[in-house]
Amino acid sequence: MADEETNIRDPKRTWANVLPIICEIQRAGATSFHQIADALNARVVSTPRGGHWYAKSVSNALARA
Repeated sequence: MADEETNIRDPKRTWANVLPIICEIQRAGATSFHQIADALNARVVSTPRGGHWYAKSVSNALARA
C-alpha cells in the first residue's frame, strides 16, 4: 500500500517507471494503445492512481515522455 500511496503523490515518478515497461511491451510486438494497456493490466502494473490501464491512459503516458 505504501508504494501505491507514493505513486499517487508522485505521478511523475510512476510515469518514469512505467515508460520502460511500455517500451518493452512495444518491442514484444504490441502496436496499439489497447494492446499495451492489456499487457500492462496482465502484468498488474497500476496507473499512478492505482487503477487499470486503458488505451487513453497509455496514450497520455507516452505523451508525457
